[in-house]
Amino acid sequence: YHVSYYRNRGAVTGLCNLRKDPGMPLLGVGHDRIEPRPGDTYRLSILKRKDRVRFFIDSRLVIDAHDDEAMFGSPHGEGRFGLRHMAPMEAYYDNLVVYDLDG
Repeated sequence: YHVSYYRNRGAVTGLCNLRKDPGMPLLGVGHDRIEPRPGDTYRLSILKRKDRVRFFIDSRLVIDAHDDEAMFGSPHGEGRFGLRHMAPMEAYYDNLVVYDLDG
């Protein structure tokens, strides 16, 4: 799975897409509604349980999607999750922490 951010792109400013890899089918779309300002810091959270993926920015729900097995095949289990920001946006990530919520 990966979340793509689109910033400073005219009509799609603040748009986020959740996609499933490989193949990149679109699972969910959201608007983060955060006014980007240079130097600001935001807390991103991704909660994935079974076939449900939720994405939050500063505790606000942005995307709540179900990975529909009938349309996209079995939901992914363990693996990777990507954060992809699209040009011309600049972003820096730090303090990345991953928790096993089921263990």
